Amino acid sequence: MKEALRIINFSEAKECKDCKEEKLLNEFYSQKKYSKRRGNWIYYDPVCKVCRINRQVDWQGGNREYYLTKMKYYNSNLSDKSISTIKESNKKRKAAGKEKDWQRKNPDKLKLYSSKKHKHEITKEEWEACLDYFEWSCAYCGFDYFVHLNNFGQQLHKDHVNHDGNNFIDNCAPACRECNSSKHDRDFIEWYNPLNKIFTLERLERIINWVKSDWMTSTE
Repeated sequence: MKEALRIINFSEAKECKDCKEEKLLNEFYSQKKYSKRRGNWIYYDPVCKVCRINRQVDWQGGNREYYLTKMKYYNSNLSDKSISTIKESNKKRKAAGKEKDWQRKNPDKLKLYSSKKHKHEITKEEWEACLDYFEWSCAYCGFDYFVHLNNFGQQLHKDHVNHDGNNFIDNCAPACRECNSSKHDRDFIEWYNPLNKIFTLERLERIINWVKSDWMTSTE
């Protein structure tokens, strides 16, 4: 029995087990795994990349305590888990009175943000490793870190990929002001998909790989 592959627009494709859609092979993770049940080698993940991260997010939500315990174990050998110090750019912004001015003009938003506020507990070294991984740009749209700093007087935001997830480095990704505001507390998959004008499969794969395992090797 061979792995079920089809031809779409002169390219090989297969059906995703979850969404039941026919997708090209580059939308699946490659693998070489022998299935005893089917009696053949499987060269591609039966679930497409988008559905794979969707599964992971759902699993984290249903196994929150176990997931948090697991992540704390992975991070137990890191020296400093305190919140990162405020960047010089933010100090300048506060000194110029821009932050207080925004607070006066947006009391309702300030109250909402304060009620839902949760910060990443990551070190300066971890944050810089995260920025290096995403090439010092927004993980979602590719906005350059230094252009963002020059235009808005602030660094990229430390965004929670899974809004309700943990505050460690594995759930952190750099986000520009616009993406951070647009995503807010929305589900990652519902927000970052082909219907979003900033979406690219390459950036989606990079975010998935960071959340799944690359954060570990990048922060060693």
